[in-house]
Amino acid sequence: MLDAARFPTLSAYLAALPEGLASYPACRTKGAIVRSVLDEGDLVTQAPHLPEELAALVRDRPPLTAWIAAVHADAVFHLYCDTHAPSDQAMLDWTYERSTRFGRSQTYRHIFNAAGPRMLLRTGVRMHGFFQMGTELEVPELTAGSAKVVLKHPPHLHSRLNQLSNVALLRAIVDLTGGSNGKSEMVEHTPTHARYVVTWA
Repeated sequence: MLDAARFPTLSAYLAALPEGLASYPACRTKGAIVRSVLDEGDLVTQAPHLPEELAALVRDRPPLTAWIAAVHADAVFHLYCDTHAPSDQAMLDWTYERSTRFGRSQTYRHIFNAAGPRMLLRTGVRMHGFFQMGTELEVPELTAGSAKVVLKHPPHLHSRLNQLSNVALLRAIVDLTGGSNGKSEMVEHTPTHARYVVTWA
């Protein structure tokens, strides 16, 4: 049994899912995203306190190109938050820093160096498909200095905390692609979607 006092956001996340860690097997996340979390903190020390599926993922980090169950990927995100980023602001700060490091890595920096914010967000649906399977990203409105972004997913696949993390991710994308004065806000969230407004100069 997972200790809710030790892992409050992880416990709440798993409790909201229809089948816990077995929920939504068709939804997948690229191993590179999971690795970007596992590489940030010494989460292996938490392995003895976790369900075996998560303990195995923490002990044996997945290959960058592997497809991991999205529920497991989100569980690792909540595990990190419970261990190292216990407040919304701490999570947002960490997500921004992690996303920036990810975008500047040798593997992905050419994508961000070659595109401004508008161009990258215009191709956001295709980019989303490189890293996520079973969820939908839409950019229904895009101008020279702003975008509206919608993320859709099965019920409770992404928690409010995970949805909120995209505020920092979107701001990092603006900064990585040469935008200035980038701002991002989550203007709506439900168990099945979140809406964001992103602006830059």
